[in-house]
Amino acid sequence: MASDFLLLVPVLIIDHQAVTSKSLMYDILEDLGYPQELITFVDNLTDAKQSIFNLLPNLIFLVATQQSDIAFIHQIKKIYPSSNLIVLVQEQSTDLTFHALQLGATAYLVIDQSTEKIYQQLKIILRGGAALHQSFATFLLNEPLHQQSECAEQLNLNPAEYQILDMVSHSATQEQMVDELKLSTYQINGFIKNIYRKLYSCS
Repeated sequence: MASDFLLLVPVLIIDHQAVTSKSLMYDILEDLGYPQELITFVDNLTDAKQSIFNLLPNLIFLVATQQSDIAFIHQIKKIYPSSNLIVLVQEQSTDLTFHALQLGATAYLVIDQSTEKIYQQLKIILRGGAALHQSFATFLLNEPLHQQSECAEQLNLNPAEYQILDMVSHSATQEQMVDELKLSTYQINGFIKNIYRKLYSCS
């Protein structure tokens, strides 16, 4: 299938926890137009670090199942600050997602869902969109926004951003948000990405 967006290559997939299916990720990326010869898969952090030095991958996937995985983002950003980093998380790992975005992850991809949903979610991200799930929206509303902390003050969501979080936390689809908020899909994605930027700024 020909890609309808700019491909970010080379690609590095880091799965030292053996959580993802290598063949599944290769198949999804190939379907999106990524040639297999430009995709590298590593199963340990030592090889991952060396691969970042050698390949300077423009797109990095990092499986994150615990806080020590999130800490590796520091090393990725130190070696290659401009890389596009997508963390692969489980939907209920909201604290890991939060800290990954704070450390500079570009986006997150939920891996405990159907192959079709992973494919569609990744397609949106690679087109410049943004993912936001009910569990993470609820987490942001109930945790960081309610804490009396510097981060809570710096987030300072505007009304549209708050409405989007609130609607997603109540299972609203993007189509419903477009209809109710009178915003385009592009604008909604822009507001979600701006929430991500605010998380990064208060790290």
